[in-house]
Amino acid sequence: MFTPATYVTIGGLTVALSFLVWRGVRFFRHDHRSWKALIPFLLGQALGMLSVLCTGGVLGYFFGFVAHVMNMGGDKVLSGATGAATPAIHGGAHPGVITPAGAMVLVLLCVGLATAWKSITKSVSLDFGLGAASGSGLGLSAGGAGLAAATLVPLVNGIGLQITGAFN
Repeated sequence: MFTPATYVTIGGLTVALSFLVWRGVRFFRHDHRSWKALIPFLLGQALGMLSVLCTGGVLGYFFGFVAHVMNMGGDKVLSGATGAATPAIHGGAHPGVITPAGAMVLVLLCVGLATAWKSITKSVSLDFGLGAASGSGLGLSAGGAGLAAATLVPLVNGIGLQITGAFN
């Protein structure tokens, strides 16, 4: 049975950072430094980072699988291109914990995304998808998990508490 990745290798990190570099070059060359053009990529990264921190379920499994595929592909490319070994990078000791209220917000975000997916343009869906893949790889690194634990997890948990408090 397949178990999703709980760590990122140097090859997986290379793939995740490659998506960032690709989007950065597009930002400066094609988007004429329009900050609005970065929104889909950054939202995808936030969703990827939050979802890979899920302890289980479909979201945790899927984004863990994405991170696993990025690790495998990145390891092959990096070792094939340079001959370098690709050890695992140690993740954060204790990433943020998504509460049940925060998990509700994460599921609602995914439902909204799935509903709007057909109506968005191909370039926006590409940005969002690559951002989510990049976020799932970066979310397993110490820096990415720390960023998510310090900013995204409390934000999602707080929104979830506000929603559940309104119905309590």
